[in-house]
Amino acid sequence: MEPTIKTCSAVHIDVQCERNDIEDIACGGPVMLGYSFYIPKDVSLTDYKVFIRECLEKYKRPYINMVVTVKDRINLKYINDKSQIEETIRLESI
Repeated sequence: MEPTIKTCSAVHIDVQCERNDIEDIACGGPVMLGYSFYIPKDVSLTDYKVFIRECLEKYKRPYINMVVTVKDRINLKYINDKSQIEETIRLESI
């Protein structure tokens, strides 16, 4: 019997922080560098967007834009809370 993976609908926040190098883009890298977070669909998106901007400023990370989409069937282990988001921004430079 295959293990069951619990999934849910979630909001995907793609935080775009800076443009990637032309060489990296030419080799298949993304155009924009930044962070990617999944949050529960039932929380305040505005609250999370403000929180992310404050964390970026607090840890002196650049910021260009946020792209928000809703995704279905996201594994629950990928859902982030505020402490996980702050820890990611604090530890992972662009």
